[in-house]
Amino acid sequence: MSIFDFLNRFWQECFKEPFSVSEVALYFYLVNEANRQRWEMPIRCNTQTMSLHLKTSRQTSQPLSCLSL
Repeated sequence: MSIFDFLNRFWQECFKEPFSVSEVALYFYLVNEANRQRWEMPIRCNTQTMSLHLKTSRQTSQPLSCLSL
């Protein structure tokens, strides 16, 4: 998949059911992390670091991290 495929998929899903601001931030954070890690699965992210970067609590970030790209 290209980055454009991910963008298109994001908007398709968003039009079906709008995402919260936290979900949008997390989605693009994870796409960026996947790209940074050269798409070697599984993509690993530290929840505490992710929460710091997204300015959310760990409680908010943890359930959202289960979203599939």
